[in-house]
Amino acid sequence: MDERRPRLSVKNLEKVYYTSRRFSNRRGRIIAVKNVSFDLYGDEILGLGGASGSGKTTMARCIAGCERPSGGVVLYNDTDVSAIGKKDIFNLRKKIQMIWQDPRNYLNPYMTVENIIKEPIDNYRAVAEKEKKRCVIELMRCVELDAALGGRRPHELSGGQCQRVAIARALAVEPELLICDEILNNLDVSLKIKILDLLLKLHKELQLACIFITHDMSQIRYLCSEVIVMDAGEIVMRGRLRKSG
Repeated sequence: MDERRPRLSVKNLEKVYYTSRRFSNRRGRIIAVKNVSFDLYGDEILGLGGASGSGKTTMARCIAGCERPSGGVVLYNDTDVSAIGKKDIFNLRKKIQMIWQDPRNYLNPYMTVENIIKEPIDNYRAVAEKEKKRCVIELMRCVELDAALGGRRPHELSGGQCQRVAIARALAVEPELLICDEILNNLDVSLKIKILDLLLKLHKELQLACIFITHDMSQIRYLCSEVIVMDAGEIVMRGRLRKSG
């Protein structure tokens, strides 16, 4: 048995959605996540696999506090994420960050790259104004983005560059857990490998715990130390892929 203290513990997690006749032929329940339990340690990258609709994203949203579970418990550093109030959500955002599939759908198209990355620093960190530009440049360097791109807007960047901006924005609050939800779907093969290598480097350098969600098992084998496969909201397979760290 592993005697280390897990950073994240998910215990018997369930998420149920209720439908009405307005949206279907009959009223009923949709069980999106059913009786899911696992631990994640600080030196691990967990691969979360499964087909579309298997419950991966719903579970991730419950872990990040975006959704309230219907049952079970999500413990982050022994704090019950599923029971915290609005005040504590602010502190949770500094610990857990999510990166979504298509950054062009959520990066502000009217803001420059520099301001997109600086915004979470403004909101979550006590950094002197004169230091913020240095922080932004360092974050861009961290995700291997040329600082000269700081004045551009998302539509002026490639898909890979936009995803690096999204990663830098997530790192700006200095999180402990990074959840990546199908972030490679819209990239070509060479860019996928570069982003995977970047995530592996950040995991080691920043001691980030990661949950990497994908339907592509080859990506999980390349990046992750452990894998969980879901189907119809349940875990159907789990296993260790390589030594942590």
